[in-house]
Amino acid sequence: MNIITELNPVINTLKESEKLDYIRKIIDVQQQINDLINENQWLRKEKDKLDGKLELWNQLKFEDDAYWLKEKSDGMQGPYCPKCYGIEQKLVPMVKNGEECPNCSYSRRKIKL
Repeated sequence: MNIITELNPVINTLKESEKLDYIRKIIDVQQQINDLINENQWLRKEKDKLDGKLELWNQLKFEDDAYWLKEKSDGMQGPYCPKCYGIEQKLVPMVKNGEECPNCSYSRRKIKL
């Protein structure tokens, strides 16, 4: 059932009876309904994005100065740069034996004095 479509017969009846004030009010209500529908669709998309981020967060584990992605087979995939994930929410695989980030140059190497 589309609310806006349901209002069309009411508008036609009011046109025939020349009730212009009521027609204007109904048209305003239709616009408000359209705005609410659009906002609802946008909010649902935003919720889906946030649900995806939360799901990813629940699959991540921070260990040895990097993020690791838990796999279904009880394994871990990674390492991923903690700086890139923390700032941009991007999973960037680290290179050079998992020690450096190619995106931001973060290094997991320990400096030994």
